Amino acid sequence: MTLNKDCKHNTYGPKCELCKPPFVGDATRGTPHDCDDGSRRRCSHCQCYNHSPRGCDENCRCVRCEHNTEGVNCEVCKPGFYGDARRGTPYDCKPCPCPE
Repeated sequence: MTLNKDCKHNTYGPKCELCKPPFVGDATRGTPHDCDDGSRRRCSHCQCYNHSPRGCDENCRCVRCEHNTEGVNCEVCKPGFYGDARRGTPYDCKPCPCPE
């Protein structure tokens, strides 16, 4: 592959049609922000209710829910826990007081 040495905005390739690693995006659109460092989310709204320090993945799903939560948005308590995970505190899901 012959590389174009005049590529800009984190792109490369014969026609500057690829994003340089580790940048991601669609370089074929030809705008300055097509290849970014991943800090610009593709999800217009990533809601994890403060239960995922890593935020959302490329499919807009929360990554590694914490505080005994689970779900696409960390919006429900794991089995064996109860509460409203959508409140957004580390104490939303408490252990069930039921005997096992």
